[in-house]
Amino acid sequence: MRKYQPELKTYLRGVLLTLRRRLNLTQEQMAAMLHISPRSYSNLERGKTGLSAVSLIFMLYGLSPDETTQLIDTFVNSVLNNTK
Repeated sequence: MRKYQPELKTYLRGVLLTLRRRLNLTQEQMAAMLHISPRSYSNLERGKTGLSAVSLIFMLYGLSPDETTQLIDTFVNSVLNNTK
């Protein structure tokens, strides 16, 4: 499963940035929502690091069930289409 980590990191980077802009939050506010430091959040947006499992759960908690399903479906379908 590690082979998909770079794709997931890139995908979630875009999701986080889009979500933060849609919610009109600062990086500091988004970091608080994910229970991480502002510096850690900044590294996520810049693609230096990926989300931890705990931060991912907090992110999903902030989404509606439909948004969560769409996020997962989009990633899985992208991976499946690229491996065919």
